[in-house]
Amino acid sequence: ATEIDSESVASAQAMLRRNDLAPKVTIVHMDDALKIFPATLDYAAPYDFVVCNPPFFTNDAERFRGRDRPTALTTNENSTPGGEEAFVARMIAESVDIRDGIRWFSSLIGRKKSIPSILRQLSMRKIANVRT
Repeated sequence: ATEIDSESVASAQAMLRRNDLAPKVTIVHMDDALKIFPATLDYAAPYDFVVCNPPFFTNDAERFRGRDRPTALTTNENSTPGGEEAFVARMIAESVDIRDGIRWFSSLIGRKKSIPSILRQLSMRKIANVRT
């Protein structure tokens, strides 16, 4: 797992310890919010899968538009430059370099309008094994 927020890293590590999962899950604190996969992992030892729940929105204004109540999520958890389309595009671009080290990449897509752009990104990189 990668995380840019140090408090979230500590919380996730505590949850893994409580559930006896710490030996099975690696959490890496990322200093660069625009980087998805850490350079420090050994991709020669294949990982089974990547599951991603990207931030959906480009900023807080977009995040709160049309909502009558705020969410409990932080800006990091809901917003990223370019929104989920840009986040998943970065994930796709980085995954090409480590494709032999991870068997399956998966991402939640929260906005239906993002799907065509993401499918184009996959097609441009000749990634044919795609499920929606």
